[in-house]
Amino acid sequence: MPTFDSVVAGTEQYSAPREVELRNEIRVRVAYRPLSSAEDAEAETFGKSYAKGLGYPGDADLEERGRLAKRVVLSFVDPDNTSAPFFPMGAEAILKDRRIGAERIVYLNELQEHYEDQCVPSRLRLSDGEFHTQLRAIAGADSPDPFVDMRPGLRWIFVRTTARLLVDFLRLSSGSGGTSLSTPSPPSLPQPPPRPAPSTTQPSIRPDETPSPGSGES
Repeated sequence: MPTFDSVVAGTEQYSAPREVELRNEIRVRVAYRPLSSAEDAEAETFGKSYAKGLGYPGDADLEERGRLAKRVVLSFVDPDNTSAPFFPMGAEAILKDRRIGAERIVYLNELQEHYEDQCVPSRLRLSDGEFHTQLRAIAGADSPDPFVDMRPGLRWIFVRTTARLLVDFLRLSSGSGGTSLSTPSPPSLPQPPPRPAPSTTQPSIRPDETPSPGSGES
């Protein structure tokens, strides 16, 4: 795993090459690097100018779209030649490129930011109080905002922690005769009420109805 010191020293700046999928099942090999604070500011400035150029200055969604595209252009490189940008056409071009699309730009930026969080782990440090506060905020929220607003590295920590707790719970439940981790029990279906059993008793005859001998004969 890269460290902040190794990134600053330039000895381990780029991520390992990986394959990502764009639109129309296009798969490409990429690598990426952390951005400096100056480059982040450059992306912020581009986002504002992008929204203004479209005639919607101050539009938060357009500014964010432009900012993410600029971050991707600045951080993604050719894995076989890290001095060459992977998207040399620039941010405005990839925003218009139908092979990429806005949702893929968000995905690529998430990959880069998660790598950046690994390089600078101080961003992911939370005190016990901060961790519990964030847990309560997510558990009680009516929208995904508290989760989405977290850094990608923190989201990964929260999801992994929750998954491990659930796995431990299911394992304990399985050991005590509860739900199995590997083969969960199917939901039970409502059963129809039981049908009454046929009667095996003979009909009773009252004393005054006891047939006399030959009563049935004419």
